[in-house]
Amino acid sequence: MRTVNLVVMLAVAVISALLGAINLLIGVRTNHLPLMAGLLGLLLISLAYALLLMNHAAKGLRGQLLILLLYMVSAVAGFTACGSLGLVPYTMQSKTMSLLPALNYVWRAVLICGLPAAGSYALAVSLLRRRSAALRPIPDR
Repeated sequence: MRTVNLVVMLAVAVISALLGAINLLIGVRTNHLPLMAGLLGLLLISLAYALLLMNHAAKGLRGQLLILLLYMVSAVAGFTACGSLGLVPYTMQSKTMSLLPALNYVWRAVLICGLPAAGSYALAVSLLRRRSAALRPIPDR
């Protein structure tokens, strides 16, 4: 199951990187920035989870399913939070305002979606570190 999790996470990372590259080749416009920011967030989240799973392994099917569930929650919430953050240039352009007033329009969405993304990653880190620490042999004294 660990291999399946790694394949899923790395496949999502590759697909989001390819979509981002295609979007860059089309041309960077203000309407495309939320998608670009969302894809970048999805790429970073997928790579972070894959690196975490490469270093630590959860024993058992339930642990791996929990990691996959936490990854999905983090990916959806992170994509939404980064996409909301990508709306700042569009808001600045459409309402002719500076950065700080434009951030006032999106900070709630970024906070509401960013907290579950960061929280689920922190929960996955603590779960994997606790399980791998419990499996280490105690050194002889």
